[in-house]
Amino acid sequence: MRTNVHSDELRRAIDEVGGAVAVATLLDVSRHAVYDYIRRGRVPPEHCPTIERYTSGRVRCERLNPSVDWAYLRAHAAPVMPEQEG
Repeated sequence: MRTNVHSDELRRAIDEVGGAVAVATLLDVSRHAVYDYIRRGRVPPEHCPTIERYTSGRVRCERLNPSVDWAYLRAHAAPVMPEQEG
């Protein structure tokens, strides 16, 4: 089976999160979907930020799906406001 750098990054995230089932649960997808992402060598864009956040930035969106202009999205993202204590 041929692998690519993006599949390797997803495998790294899978290892950090605790396995394919844990990633599937985190993303609310099936375990089979996670294996399909590995096979295709690309994570759907809507799941990349979740993986990046859960791995504390060790696995970046740019490595999971390079077809998205993540630099543009990061530059134009609305600031996240800390939750106010009540």
